[in-house]
Amino acid sequence: MAQKAKQLISDFKKKIEKWKNDYPEVPVVYNYELDHTDFDQVELILIADNPGVEEINHDPPTYLVPDPTGPYKNTTAGKIAKDFLDFLEIPRSKQVVLNKSPLHSPLTKNLAPYRKSHPELMVKAQQYMAGLTVALHEALAASNPNLKVWVCGFSDCWSAQAEDWHLWRQDGGHYADAIFPEFFEEIARLYAEASASLQANFHILKHFSMHNIFQDLQGITPRSLGGIRRAGMSKEEVLRQIHALTYAQKLIQAVKTPHTKG
Repeated sequence: MAQKAKQLISDFKKKIEKWKNDYPEVPVVYNYELDHTDFDQVELILIADNPGVEEINHDPPTYLVPDPTGPYKNTTAGKIAKDFLDFLEIPRSKQVVLNKSPLHSPLTKNLAPYRKSHPELMVKAQQYMAGLTVALHEALAASNPNLKVWVCGFSDCWSAQAEDWHLWRQDGGHYADAIFPEFFEEIARLYAEASASLQANFHILKHFSMHNIFQDLQGITPRSLGGIRRAGMSKEEVLRQIHALTYAQKLIQAVKTPHTKG
């Protein structure tokens, strides 16, 4: 329900303020766009990585900025996302945009030092965002059972070679290059316990950056929005292919199956 969603976002905003007070040396970013979201209209919950330069400098701070102003404004993840979702006729007004982490860094990989300086915050923030995602999905699905969740980007937690999730070493620790393993572990755990209908509408896709999201689409050249248009592919076919991807199911299965410790 919309009222439940509003409460979840209000709690999220308070959590961000608490983290800012508790960790003044860490740039933690809230998405002020959420304050004006009409939750009755939402069709998609979109999860990006973390707030970058455009996001923290936007007035007010906003996740996955759809109208970037920098020198690479036409090739930022936010602009690519906007153009793609406009093609799919899912306007920004019908989206809730969150992140795997609210901690700012110019590049996602630059969050690595916080693993040593603020390990508790790194873990708690990811787990919180995973819980918020699933709670929002559950709340909004009560009135819109077809609402989708797209988690965009693997954050070096997927092994393309093994075609499996790259979360744990044999000794049970995380791989050093896995940026957001706690997010993926928590969201998988929560969806594994959720209803079948929620699970069916939970999807993991490649990220918008560098046009990676188009790499899994078949029948287009180049792998880009331009390629989709050149091929005359319909939005229905694009959505069918995206929702047929199995990354999410494999993640849930990976978390359900205990990893081996050496």
